[in-house]
Amino acid sequence: EVYEEMINEGYDRILVFTISSKLSGTYQCAKLAADTILEEKKFEVEVYDSKNVAHGAVIMLNELIRYQNEMDKDLPADKINEIIDFYAEHAKVYLAVDSLDYLAYGGRISSTIAAAGNLFGIKPLLIVTGGVFSEQGKYRSSKKAYKEIINIFNEEANGKTEDYYIYAAHARNEKSIKKVKDHILQDATCKMIDLGPSELGPVVS
Repeated sequence: EVYEEMINEGYDRILVFTISSKLSGTYQCAKLAADTILEEKKFEVEVYDSKNVAHGAVIMLNELIRYQNEMDKDLPADKINEIIDFYAEHAKVYLAVDSLDYLAYGGRISSTIAAAGNLFGIKPLLIVTGGVFSEQGKYRSSKKAYKEIINIFNEEANGKTEDYYIYAAHARNEKSIKKVKDHILQDATCKMIDLGPSELGPVVS
């Protein structure tokens, strides 16, 4: 329906970016819909796997928009894939959660891991890189998990000359995530580009 609306509005090329195909069936659905619409009408639809979660993909999309504005021409497919691959490798999402239930409900982690974590009051620190969730560590409080995020970033960015984007997201907990971000910005030894606060998507929330 979205494709048809855009065709009717006069667009002749649609670029679709989905969250990681390793985490969701959205990519396959978008491809199937694109193939269906292309059978009926001559139209250009390109579907890309961002190899990331929503907030990692936003940073990647900002870069694609910046590149297009600088070049003042349509984005070539090879450049899109180059930028996606770069951010799939370099963009990292650190996630501290109070409950594992919602990640299990959304299929991001197994129900066994969720039950064990909740039983022992564990606050896991998860990392998303390359479009896949993995566990970075287990902590007895959210405060300790937040502190570890700050430590990890400081170690990773120490001595680096590259610019870093930072995107602080929360699920009804803006006060805590602002403190984490302020600590990172205060201690950073490299140039930091703050993309501001945001709310997490519905699956994690």
